[in-house]
Amino acid sequence: MPSRRAALRLSIMTAGAALAGCLGGSDEAGLTRLDPPAACADAAAAPDVALPTPQLGDPDAPVVMDVYEDFACGHCRTYTEEVFPSIQRRHIDPGRLRYRYHDYPIPVSEWSYRIASAARAVQAMADERRFFAFVSAVFREQSRFREQGLEAVEDAATAVGVDPCPPAIAAATDQYRAVVDASRADAAAIGVDRTPMIFIDGTPLADYRLSTVEAALTGT
Repeated sequence: MPSRRAALRLSIMTAGAALAGCLGGSDEAGLTRLDPPAACADAAAAPDVALPTPQLGDPDAPVVMDVYEDFACGHCRTYTEEVFPSIQRRHIDPGRLRYRYHDYPIPVSEWSYRIASAARAVQAMADERRFFAFVSAVFREQSRFREQGLEAVEDAATAVGVDPCPPAIAAATDQYRAVVDASRADAAAIGVDRTPMIFIDGTPLADYRLSTVEAALTGT
């Protein structure tokens, strides 16, 4: 049976047949401030604080998986809906995997940044599992970003049981831009150039397919 390292090498060698993911666009610097939803006009934003890397699983797990995503990337939605639940069930929840989420707005659109800020507002006001629940919920709303972005944020927050106003305000004001930009800079420094991009114990995978991730995690 090949080792995990051998499986990782194999996954990299098959990059030519890999799902490409979303590739870089133009930088969306200095987003225009949007008016928050009327119901949130008098609400307080989430506290603007430095935030750690969101993570799930046993911090002492033997394997670390780092995932870099852009909220406006269709491939990231596919990964989150079709791959992540299996990884959580098979590896994170049993304590075999430490899973870390990183923002890497390519960006696909201005909502790459706005939704990232909204998610960080959820992180600031709730626990890590609620953050990841919001990530999944807001990806389901992705088709609404361009026309109904703030309403999509509110609906995703409500679906996971958090006050929708702080994340909506964060999206409208690009509140956590410094946190998101720091994550993006760290990602670029290690060669992240697409989303979703996955690293297992520091080694990049060729694509985000479940079979590729499972092979890397199990060495099969």
